[in-house]
Amino acid sequence: MKTPHSPAPSVNQSNSADQSGSHLIALGEHLSLYRKKVLKMTQGEFSIKLDISEPTLRKMEKGDAGVSLGIWMKAFKEMQVVDA
Repeated sequence: MKTPHSPAPSVNQSNSADQSGSHLIALGEHLSLYRKKVLKMTQGEFSIKLDISEPTLRKMEKGDAGVSLGIWMKAFKEMQVVDA
């Protein structure tokens, strides 16, 4: 008896995932530059300001897809990308 399985992702689906990953990496790089150049804060200081852990901030700055949108919104508000 055959078991159902998911079809292999199409080329477009995997390219989309690759693009999303590169966008997250770019966001993380911008966040890191903003923290260092504009705020002149360490990761520890900035993580306290955002009320998140340092490991979470490090994940954000590396473009880790596991960071929640709510946490990204805290950073965007701090960077004045979105209104509070």
